[in-house]
Amino acid sequence: MCRLAAEAGVPVTFLMLQTDDAPDDWRKHLELISRARAEGHDITAQVAGRPFGLLHGLTARHRFLDTQAFAPLVDLPVSEQVERMRDPELRGTLEVYYDCLLERDGQAIVMMMLLNYSYGNGDALHEMLNNDSAVLGLADGGAHCNMICDASTPTWMLTHWARDRTQGPKIPLPTVIKKLTADTAALFDFDDRGRLEVGLRADINVIDHENLTLREPHMVADLPAGGTRFVQGAEGYDYTIVAGEITRDHDAFTDARPGRLVRSE
Repeated sequence: MCRLAAEAGVPVTFLMLQTDDAPDDWRKHLELISRARAEGHDITAQVAGRPFGLLHGLTARHRFLDTQAFAPLVDLPVSEQVERMRDPELRGTLEVYYDCLLERDGQAIVMMMLLNYSYGNGDALHEMLNNDSAVLGLADGGAHCNMICDASTPTWMLTHWARDRTQGPKIPLPTVIKKLTADTAALFDFDDRGRLEVGLRADINVIDHENLTLREPHMVADLPAGGTRFVQGAEGYDYTIVAGEITRDHDAFTDARPGRLVRSE
């Protein structure tokens, strides 16, 4: 990475995660980055704002779909699946996970943790997010749209880290906002946004932070050919302003569309 940064003359960034097979290696990576930056190399780790995992549910994909015991239920509507799954004999063939899927009349979503949760807490993430060699920027980006919903990460940062966390220290709200705006804009050389300054783009969120709330993720089928994806709404964004125009007013879209399509040649 040092050679690449020197030869290309541009910042080099990579994705850094905590893995269960080597749960402390991220600390070594941060040490190497710190040393490289001290030597003048422009290298930055991208880290996530929360544990990384897959979302499961009866309305999505879950781990029973390929099992023999569940096979007769696969093509039934969710309401009928819930009724059949309440049969003690069927429930007895499977584990605790089975009961979780039945919560809220089959609408419950279960998160299967894969990364950034090796010790069952957010301490590693807290340390990553507060390191000067790392920037908040790692997310799924919609690639696994019916298994992951990372679009809600900014709201998670503002609620969990800045307001609600109890099992460990929080992150001050101004720091969270800077990580969501100025820091990521600077990494990718977007010098016309990310800060509230005269002459820059007026991209602004006006937030009722005290009442900011994430809704439950749920599945919708609005992609081409009936494809499905998770969406997760939020409440508490009074206004979203893009280039000076209000595009969302108290969690509802307006008719303003100040953006434009960018195509690469």
